[in-house]
Amino acid sequence: MLKICYEIGKSALCIVAHPDDAEFQCAGTLALLAEKGWKIVIATMTPGQAGSEKIGPEEISRIRHLESANMLKDSVSIWVSVTPRIIYLNQN
Repeated sequence: MLKICYEIGKSALCIVAHPDDAEFQCAGTLALLAEKGWKIVIATMTPGQAGSEKIGPEEISRIRHLESANMLKDSVSIWVSVTPRIIYLNQN
């Protein structure tokens, strides 16, 4: 079980679907908050296994984990790793 404790203060939880979504969608905001002393937690719902056509699923997932861990100083990354499912809608 993961337990994160922070002293009472300002915290931001960023929940994204894919690795590097936080970097593309809100890294600037998270960096500004971190600069002002906020504690940053980034929760990613998938492991990033489908993030490359050239690198295998396990390797690209490992790379994405490392990238996420290095995004912001003193941030916390949580990987939920929900197995993605593809749902097709039959419109007939």
